[in-house]
Amino acid sequence: MIDGSGADPLWFTTLFSQDALDLLELGLGGPLTGDRVQDAIGHDLAVVDVSPKLFLPNLAGLNQGPGFPNLSCLGLLSDRVLGADLGSSATSSTRRDDEHQSLR
Repeated sequence: MIDGSGADPLWFTTLFSQDALDLLELGLGGPLTGDRVQDAIGHDLAVVDVSPKLFLPNLAGLNQGPGFPNLSCLGLLSDRVLGADLGSSATSSTRRDDEHQSLR
């Protein structure tokens, strides 16, 4: 698949219902902006505090590394998405903290 959407990082929001946009803004804690969404991308490449999970690896460059929008990190991208805890966001962040502690 090729994303030829241009320079608008939020091109996909036109596909969402108003209810979905409201849910996203609640999770972000404010108005929907490209910067706010990029800052909210977690380790699993999903928007933190949004349920159900919204995976946006193409916007993960600021927090997770610049390779996710292209194929250079395809293996790591799939590991993070497939390894995501599909439960609550609080559980995901707790799991991440536990993983970081065990690596130390």
